[in-house]
Amino acid sequence: MMRRWYMVTGLLCSWHALAAQPVLVEAEAFQALGGWVNDSQFMDQMGSPFVLAHGLGRPVEDAATSVTLPSPGHYRIWVRSRDWVAQWTNGKIQAPGRFQVLVDGKALQTTFGTEGVDWHWQDGGVAEFATAECRLRLRDLTGFEGRCDAVLLSPDLDYTPPDDAPAVWRRELLGYPKAPVLKGDYDLVVVGGGIAGVSSCLSAARLGVKVALIHDRPVTGGAASSESTVGLCGRTCFEPYPEVGAVVNEIAWSYGERGFAFTSATEAGNYQVQALKEASVDLYINFRGNKVFMEDGRIRGVAAANIVDGTHIRVNGKWFLDSTGDGCIGVLAGADYDTGIFHMGRTNLWTVHDTGEPASFPRCPWAINLTNKPFPGRNTPEFPAIKSFDSFFGWYWESGFKHDPITRGEWIRDNNFRAMYGAWDVIKNVDKTHPGHHIRFARWISGKRESRRLMGDVILTAQNLTSGRVYRDGVVPLSWRMDFHFPHPHFFDADRAREGTFHDWPFISHAPHGDRDRFRTPYWMPYRCLYSRNIPNLFMAGRDVSVTQEALGSVRVQATTGMMGEIVGMAASICARYQVDPRVVYETYLDELFDLMDRGTGKPKPIKVLAYEPFAFEGRLNAAGSGSGWKGHWTATGDSEAGLSAASLSYPDDVEVLPQGGSLSETTGGVAGQRLLANPVNLAGGYTYVSFLARRSETGSFRLTFNNAQGHQRLALSVADDGSVAPQGGTVATNSAPGLFKADTPYLVVLKFFNGGGDQGAVALARLFEVGKDSVPASQRKLTWDVSSAGSRTGVQQDRLMLSIPTGSVQLDELRIATSWKGILTAPR
Repeated sequence: MMRRWYMVTGLLCSWHALAAQPVLVEAEAFQALGGWVNDSQFMDQMGSPFVLAHGLGRPVEDAATSVTLPSPGHYRIWVRSRDWVAQWTNGKIQAPGRFQVLVDGKALQTTFGTEGVDWHWQDGGVAEFATAECRLRLRDLTGFEGRCDAVLLSPDLDYTPPDDAPAVWRRELLGYPKAPVLKGDYDLVVVGGGIAGVSSCLSAARLGVKVALIHDRPVTGGAASSESTVGLCGRTCFEPYPEVGAVVNEIAWSYGERGFAFTSATEAGNYQVQALKEASVDLYINFRGNKVFMEDGRIRGVAAANIVDGTHIRVNGKWFLDSTGDGCIGVLAGADYDTGIFHMGRTNLWTVHDTGEPASFPRCPWAINLTNKPFPGRNTPEFPAIKSFDSFFGWYWESGFKHDPITRGEWIRDNNFRAMYGAWDVIKNVDKTHPGHHIRFARWISGKRESRRLMGDVILTAQNLTSGRVYRDGVVPLSWRMDFHFPHPHFFDADRAREGTFHDWPFISHAPHGDRDRFRTPYWMPYRCLYSRNIPNLFMAGRDVSVTQEALGSVRVQATTGMMGEIVGMAASICARYQVDPRVVYETYLDELFDLMDRGTGKPKPIKVLAYEPFAFEGRLNAAGSGSGWKGHWTATGDSEAGLSAASLSYPDDVEVLPQGGSLSETTGGVAGQRLLANPVNLAGGYTYVSFLARRSETGSFRLTFNNAQGHQRLALSVADDGSVAPQGGTVATNSAPGLFKADTPYLVVLKFFNGGGDQGAVALARLFEVGKDSVPASQRKLTWDVSSAGSRTGVQQDRLMLSIPTGSVQLDELRIATSWKGILTAPR
């Protein structure tokens, strides 16, 4: 992004006064960052994003920008930086983050990043400019995390900038307006684009909600993004609501096989942005939400600062979701919150690789001295590897247990750097066990586990989980044990650990297992944990929801937080429909939320045709009643090219309608090979569907659901080893007697595996329509069902749902092969 140097202007300023103003450039706004990276994690604490020379021990390419000064002359140059290890070395060891500032190719005499625990302005001396145009460069000298916030040039040689560099001062120097620019008014404003935030955006937008997403990084995904690469943990899609988790599965990635759509964080992030745009979500990427506007105790808008150019915007809304992880928006709004004194830390994942040739690494006297200490990845006779802690790449490189995760965040992250560089220094220069290895990557964006939790109407506790307490508004399934991390006693002073204290900066954790951490899964977390108890229009999703510190150990994993986002999106659609706040959804519209959970908001994923082109299959209609019945044959034909084609389903016009009170009506038939009927579903349009055919190749259970104006009823069906299907007790009617359908009224029947499907499970959904203007009387429009099983020539077991069709012909719009398959039946008009 092009960026000029700015100065304060005013209509009444004289040229002399104008020229006397200092000129500020933000380092993150350089026209070319080279090898420096934009670090915005700590801008709320230190005032701004900064650039980081994250070279892993090798100096990075220069950052550069052009400068237009108000006039030639002498300027004192100030650079805002710090010695990032001075917290531990007290300045007694040469700073690792040294860098230079070059003006028109000539380095200033001062070397920066060499002093000060805190951020401050370091004097670079006076430079003379013969012209008003010049070129500025930042030159990294070490590759070891040097950092620069901004450069200031002052024509007043006696001027000293304020060390805290407040935002108002910055905006004034940059010539920005005092008030942020209003960008729009939305139903739902989501702040934080991690898995929870993205899931909520897609869920809400697909249900017709006008949504904006404010996110403070260039890529979405949060801890699961390509900048942090924490794979998702936790499971999704549990009965009785197996569609909850469909969005997470659609957008997420993980290491290994977990059922998510991607195995690459980059691919997942690219898809997330594409899906958000397809859902018409307005994206404010690279904007950090850092202020709220309140009206009558409600949030009216959020102000956000751009992490690249510093511009400020305002986004208004009716309802807001804090999915920042840290409860940032809730705390700014005055929401009740809690945080622990001792807490889990943050991890910066790193790993190494073999270059195939000798690879040196400099000594790091400023890092943690691990020469005589064990650490993960070290394996020598004196310090043998420890089971489960034998890799450089691991979650257990973790710092910050007793330090404030908000105010001390930068120091906590930097301690992870010191641990990593200290370990690699020992491996390369003491043990000399990996002569050809380099550090392949190290994430400068931390993966956090815990900070602030916003309080809701229910605060979920560990005892709730272990006792199995049931909440009537259980909406999010928890599947991860209560996983809490502590400093690992093996790597630290054992007698200190016994006394209950630890080193000031421990960096290796463990997660001890025990019966007290376990509970029967899934446990359904209540909806009342997902909205603020004192800010009426604030939702929460992520690790900042309303739970105790112990319960957070289960709640915090990303597959689970993503399902929170899905539920918030559904609840927001109810808020928008009835113009109510989140609490009223629980009090009045909980059944409607359950209905949305039943349907889900995921996107179908068709797969290719498996066999046989072209296709044709047929069956018979057979009905028996108290006095009459109807019989006939139906056929479906088409071409399976590209896995998608139109097909007709018809039967004779002269068949008789099943009379009221008739018994079983059935439609039997089969398909060759592994064909399944399917069609994408427009959930936002409110369609409902009826099942037609399912495939099964292993025993299990199905669920059959009828939805009508009076609600929904379910029947569980068991599948035996021989393929037979039988009800597990009870019967199902479409509603109370006589069980008739209403004209132009959608009804839903869903056939699913209890295990959530996969390629062995199937879902068939369709919609019933009235046939013609003067169609069959309502008293004669009746749907009955049965289930049977039959083997095919290929040995694939097929389970069929038998349906009666009132009269006339119907059109089967599409035939598609899919793991989750859906077919729409519509009447001709």
